Amino acid sequence: MKTYGPHALALCLALLANGARAAEPEPFASKPHVWREDEKDKRFWNTRLAKVLSLAPTNAACERVAASYLMALAEAAPFFHKKDDRLVIFEGMVAPLESPQFAARDFLVHLLHRVAIDGKAPEAWLATARKLKERIKAPIDLARLAYAVDGIQPVDSVELSLAALLSRYEAEVHLAPSLAQASALERFEDRYLDRDVVWSGLMLADIRKEEPKKGAKRASAGGEAARPAYLATFLVPLRSSSESESDAPPFFQAPKPPPIRLRARLATEQYLDIKATVRSARYVVHGRLWGFKAGGGKAGVPSFDIDLREAFLFDDRDWSHYEGFASAEDAAACDACRNDLSPLGLKEAQGVGNRDGFSHP
Repeated sequence: MKTYGPHALALCLALLANGARAAEPEPFASKPHVWREDEKDKRFWNTRLAKVLSLAPTNAACERVAASYLMALAEAAPFFHKKDDRLVIFEGMVAPLESPQFAARDFLVHLLHRVAIDGKAPEAWLATARKLKERIKAPIDLARLAYAVDGIQPVDSVELSLAALLSRYEAEVHLAPSLAQASALERFEDRYLDRDVVWSGLMLADIRKEEPKKGAKRASAGGEAARPAYLATFLVPLRSSSESESDAPPFFQAPKPPPIRLRARLATEQYLDIKATVRSARYVVHGRLWGFKAGGGKAGVPSFDIDLREAFLFDDRDWSHYEGFASAEDAAACDACRNDLSPLGLKEAQGVGNRDGFSHP
């Protein structure tokens, strides 16, 4: 099975910096992908690991193992998508647990399969996560996990990153002949707007509160008074492809291009405490792409203005150098770390039968 790594989504700044404009595959499926159970997906609920996730363990090693899987699920939660069966897997969080006796990554894959098939994570997992966060200070993102428990809302495709969107605009609209640019822009908007997207690495500039107009009522709440809206603004700095911070002559540096400005009208119910957000911190935004406008090239004017609606905001933490919360010693000491996802795994752990080929993916 093909999978996305956790930093495949971080291509945004890399592509912008390198000026990449290579041919890109179609980001959307003609029909949303339908998840279907395989045998290991069906067996997952009967594994000891599944039971440990549902009933907070008291064994210290199993606590760290359970925390690692809940961390990985929480980080992956906003990135479920409709295009195909590839997953965004934060496998580094469970990599230290991998051994011939325990196929840690495969358990994570089928855990994510279960969430995709069922459309949500079990509430018991959130209860376990809260206990582990309090008891052993596990760095589980409870906001993301609560989102997964309430029901994941898959985006149209994780391939439509901000970098991919800008690259496609340049190829399909900006490089079109002058006479065709109006129709090219119309085709671009028809194709890419009104899509659910998830973008990471966005730098928060501000969040402001917008009070409803006097007498305004909520259309879907039986005449209930409208709630205030929260509007978040993000900036994505651009660097020209020819600019090199290390090699550029100090007296002849080209001016930096203006940043991209992204405005997100936040969903009424948020999982993250938006009053605790920090300016200049990085966030993941999950919402519907509603508006896209290129700047006029004037000084001080953003190069692009992008609007999102019904957006969820999540913390964006860099796990690229993370060595894992649990260790190989924890896997060896936790009885849940056995290959019982395989039909022969439990027999192997009991010393019955032949070696389980599933332990060698």
